[in-house]
Amino acid sequence: MDRLRDWWDGEKPQDAVGKVRRWWDQDGPQDTVDHVRSWWKDADGAKRPDGGPGAARRPAGLGEEPPPWSRARGFGSSPVTDEQSGWVEESVDWCLREFGDDVLRYGTALPVDVLPRVYDASPDQVRELVGTIADVMCVQSDDIEVEFFRTPPEAARRKHAVGTYRQRGGQAVISLDRAEAGDPHLITAIIAHELGHVRLLGEQRIDPARADMERLTDLVTVVLGLGVFTANGAMTFTKTVRGWSALPLGDITERELVGSGHGPYSRYGYLDENVLAYTLAYLSFRRAEHAPAWRSSLDPGPRAVFDQSMAHFYNRRA
Repeated sequence: MDRLRDWWDGEKPQDAVGKVRRWWDQDGPQDTVDHVRSWWKDADGAKRPDGGPGAARRPAGLGEEPPPWSRARGFGSSPVTDEQSGWVEESVDWCLREFGDDVLRYGTALPVDVLPRVYDASPDQVRELVGTIADVMCVQSDDIEVEFFRTPPEAARRKHAVGTYRQRGGQAVISLDRAEAGDPHLITAIIAHELGHVRLLGEQRIDPARADMERLTDLVTVVLGLGVFTANGAMTFTKTVRGWSALPLGDITERELVGSGHGPYSRYGYLDENVLAYTLAYLSFRRAEHAPAWRSSLDPGPRAVFDQSMAHFYNRRA
């Protein structure tokens, strides 16, 4: 841990945190959390007034606590509320009982395993994509009919559905908005949500009137292997005349499987990226995955929340 003290003393705090994160990737969260905890306790417990060996040392200008803007401040704490974490963990455990513990062995799909090498957004290719996603989520694709609709431009700026599920003559029918088909990652998240309805409603696993039905459907996409797409699709940003624009997640209202890309941002789905990344981390913790290969496929926002959530689980276990 002398190296970590030297990094913290001799470099900027964010550089030290960056190196700890690289430890995380190389050695796994448990070793990293244990090392940092033992270093912190040793440094704090051996603090001396003379500042001699063993004294707790901090970068010049920093007080006893990391400043509010420091990325190190919340690392290891829960990125979601107690109510959210309780709901996620109870819901994931329910899914594992409902679908079987084999789900843990299937893991999380990488984009390269799902998306076509060349994507042209044609109806035939989207139908093929539905079949691929159905295979990942263990849905019988032969029993699914795929239809398309297009939201008019004047309605696209307002809250609107980008995908629907219904039963017709005993067959599952999913409808997809052609306006969203241009982004293969986003249309994958939308398809996964609708196939989540097939697994939950079509297989009569839950009551359609259940209050958290739509949120549970988002969570099921994570449990059944499409979590990277759902987490990345929870927030999209579009380019405005003044450059890239984004709003803090807390300022965005719920817009139920929504979004057109015509404004500065679009919010898709029923769970925000923090809850989805926390769900991914909980599954990884249950699988004992320290550095899953798909982590690098997460966008920076959910990836940071995933790392924080993993540290939280190992802190909690200790």
